[in-house]
Amino acid sequence: MLLARAEVTSGNASAPAASADPFLDAHAARPLDAAQRVTALKLLEMQRHALLMYTSCGWFFDDISGIETVQIIAYAGRVVQLAAEVFGAAAAGLEEGFVERLRAAKSNDPEAKDGGEIYLRQVRKAQVGLEEVAAHYAISSVFTSYPEETRLFGYSVRRLDAEWLATGRTQVVLGRALVGSLVTGELEPVSYAVLHFGDQNITAAVKRSPEGLAEAEAAAEAAIEREAHAALLTAVRAAAGRADVPAIVRLFDRHFGESVYSIASLFNDEERRILKIILEPTLAEIETTFAAIYDRHASLLGFLSQAGMPKPAELVLAAGSSINSGLRRALEKDPVDEERVRLLLARAKEVGVALDEAVLGYAASQRMKRAMLALYAHPGRLAALDRAVGVAEVLAALPFEIRLWQAQNIWYEIHELSRRRTLAHEPEEAATWLTRFHTLGRRLHIAVDVLVLEDDGVGPHD
Repeated sequence: MLLARAEVTSGNASAPAASADPFLDAHAARPLDAAQRVTALKLLEMQRHALLMYTSCGWFFDDISGIETVQIIAYAGRVVQLAAEVFGAAAAGLEEGFVERLRAAKSNDPEAKDGGEIYLRQVRKAQVGLEEVAAHYAISSVFTSYPEETRLFGYSVRRLDAEWLATGRTQVVLGRALVGSLVTGELEPVSYAVLHFGDQNITAAVKRSPEGLAEAEAAAEAAIEREAHAALLTAVRAAAGRADVPAIVRLFDRHFGESVYSIASLFNDEERRILKIILEPTLAEIETTFAAIYDRHASLLGFLSQAGMPKPAELVLAAGSSINSGLRRALEKDPVDEERVRLLLARAKEVGVALDEAVLGYAASQRMKRAMLALYAHPGRLAALDRAVGVAEVLAALPFEIRLWQAQNIWYEIHELSRRRTLAHEPEEAATWLTRFHTLGRRLHIAVDVLVLEDDGVGPHD
């Protein structure tokens, strides 16, 4: 919905759909105002998704709960969503009829049941509009420093104002923003509020302007909302100053009503990113605690191991956490802390600690990949080659298999490059480079000897 022109026209938040303007100007039967352009683009988007729902993968599946079919249903669901926005009451019953037709398609999976349930559980819940985008922006703004205008997938958000308050462990965010669709050009001002009580305990509310208003009415409504928002902000500041969190909650309930969102309302990728941010201090605290326990009792644990006596599970747990986290940090360090890696591996063997192969293997493979990328950027530099060989030799000490295919691919690309280009070094230095490069290949478990290498000592240069 398009509201207050004084707000909408400032900045360039309405620019994303501007690329459609020449098309509409050329093909519209008459000049369109802003609201009519949004309607036209929504109709075109409806038609596009109506075509997409006939994508061929929708006809080749072994169960309606498969990813191909769910995607097809999602295309159709987008048509239903847009139809409700464009036609309003005229589209009443469209979704219900769609769901009933889908119920005739039974799934072989008892949990999935049928197409109707799949739509309601997977597609309907994943649908996004301007309000959901505003909620996503509000919640993620607690953990992300957004610029004044930012892009969120197919949407744009321009911050009009925002204030962050804190009372004890509770953080309060109160703001207003313009949220727009990059596809349809729809643009709407919203107000939002967030309460973060710590960890994953977060709640947000969004308030949109009433729909169906004329431009003049929308402008008046926007002015009233600005005044109401300013009054709310004043009251929240006062409550925060008193550390009266229940009062803040009551203020939000009165202003925003039942529009409540949680961290589960975030887009999937962003939800994982923010949960990782939330987990980091918790994991760091646990890691520090376990490390302190292990450091104080490492000698006792070692004595019990040498004496062949049972080791308390609590001490083994602390040792495992400390050793595995220490190994991960040592592997990720640049340069790799070789001495630390070998020391911790010896301790793990001594006290019988199980290594976290999944975490350490990934850290090791990524560290080797970074070393190879650095070599690829400067293939003729012996220093970069020596660093890569050093990393490979450290990783060889790990008592489990590491997936090195990415590093191996880069080695082979450098090998192919070396066959076509000449080193800008003396022959003796070129021979040294080639010898070290072959050593690196063997450390990466590449059958270097079966490769056809040129005999004149050529290699790459910067």
